[in-house]
Amino acid sequence: MALRFRKSFKVAPGVRVNLSKSGIGMSAGVRGARVGINSKGRTYSSVGIPGTGIYSTSYSKSGRKRSSGASVQAQPTQSSGGGGKILMWLIGIGIGIAMPPLGIVMLLGVIFYYYRRNKSPKYQAEQRIKKAKALFQEQKYSEAEPLLLEASDLLPENTETDYLLGGVYHNQEKYKEATPYLENAYKRDPSHEGTIVALGNCYFNLGEFDKAIALMQSFPGGWENSLKAIQLLGLSFSNKKQYDLAIEVFKKAPLMKRNLDITLLELHYNLGLVYEASGDKKNALKHFKKVYAYDMNYKDVMSKVDGTAPKNTNTKPRQNQGKVKGEIGYYGLEDWWLSEFSEEERNHIEEVFQPMGGEPGSKPLTEGELSYSSQNAAGLLHALAGWFNKPGERELAKKIIAKAVELAKEGSDILDEHFSYQQTMEIYYRERDNDPTALDEAIKACQEQIKIAPKAARQFLKEYPQQPLPGHAGYTQLAIILKKQGKHQEVIELCQQAKEQSWAGDWDKRIADAQKKLT
Repeated sequence: MALRFRKSFKVAPGVRVNLSKSGIGMSAGVRGARVGINSKGRTYSSVGIPGTGIYSTSYSKSGRKRSSGASVQAQPTQSSGGGGKILMWLIGIGIGIAMPPLGIVMLLGVIFYYYRRNKSPKYQAEQRIKKAKALFQEQKYSEAEPLLLEASDLLPENTETDYLLGGVYHNQEKYKEATPYLENAYKRDPSHEGTIVALGNCYFNLGEFDKAIALMQSFPGGWENSLKAIQLLGLSFSNKKQYDLAIEVFKKAPLMKRNLDITLLELHYNLGLVYEASGDKKNALKHFKKVYAYDMNYKDVMSKVDGTAPKNTNTKPRQNQGKVKGEIGYYGLEDWWLSEFSEEERNHIEEVFQPMGGEPGSKPLTEGELSYSSQNAAGLLHALAGWFNKPGERELAKKIIAKAVELAKEGSDILDEHFSYQQTMEIYYRERDNDPTALDEAIKACQEQIKIAPKAARQFLKEYPQQPLPGHAGYTQLAIILKKQGKHQEVIELCQQAKEQSWAGDWDKRIADAQKKLT
């Protein structure tokens, strides 16, 4: 037979303290109606008919939510116990009024408690983590970083701090700095999928493919059930030139789905690259066409489909006439290459630019003899610029894309201009937080791409008559910028123009959203 203990006594008119085996609770009210907080911290209200034994008690709901942990993102802190704190203050005020000496003692106790709490390293760390989370969600990583470093000093070996610090560095593509923090978080919580994916991505980008493979193969619930794990595992095998294993991994994805999201689009594209690198052109083309049918502008897929990269009809390659060979020499870019970049910059560019299928350490830009290429100089350069569209590298990207735009404007193919402006916009827009002129340059690139949009549309339809027009990055990005600036009427006019020209996009939704802002 289980024994229960409960004792209740009055401390002030209408206020009672309840003692039990599980702890202390308090309640306040009159006969038939009371509110209180139990020994577990849950608030409740109780109503009934005095003298009958009939009553009803309702408890507050827990504020906890489970996190999916699917990506590197800060989880919002859930507030809990707010009702209990308010009730405790009300009860304290009641006691203070009914019994002033006891009220003074309680007040001094509360002051002492909050003073001790606010001075504790744990509380100070939690406050910094809370502020850092808000900055993290706003993608203000450089502001979140010092707060998290302070929190780490105050509260060492904290899984949440390590995860967030790893995320701050990971999302800035500082993979070397992110790795130790994510490794620490993974050791303490090896089941958190967000940590595993971020750490695997760090290993992959640092060239530690064996570590990435081992980590993905231990993925909770099986790597074949996670598209992100499939992606990292397949790419890691591919970069080790184990193309047969990469293909088998990629095939585990739901590739037969008709509606593709961005993750499946990337999986098809990467599988195409793996088939291409392994020499299976037929299967490579099959997957490139799948991507092309969904988004013609996706990376360089246009040049992959039937070799239909835009042709330069205005200038002829110089066929390696100078000292510089490879693609730079083939397109007659030797003078620009040697004058625009220092020797250190040139070496760095060639170290970074390692297209899939090439030999490790090869220098396709300046070495080797080319007899034919399906793309042109502008196409080469706007693709090359994309390799450096990341923090710390964008000054190189700006130099490269500027030359691409120059060559595209000199040429006769309007699609060269179209894609060069698109790459320009993407480079400068991502640099807007570090360069005060970058946003204006991004807007200018959007406007230039929009200016040639009718001609580009006609060329798209001429070259690909069986396909609808793809999305238009200039219209889309400028609409986003104008919305952030509160220029809702301009958003409406811009989206109506894009819609009239038949560019793919959610123009009606953007127009409706802008109209709501105006009303």
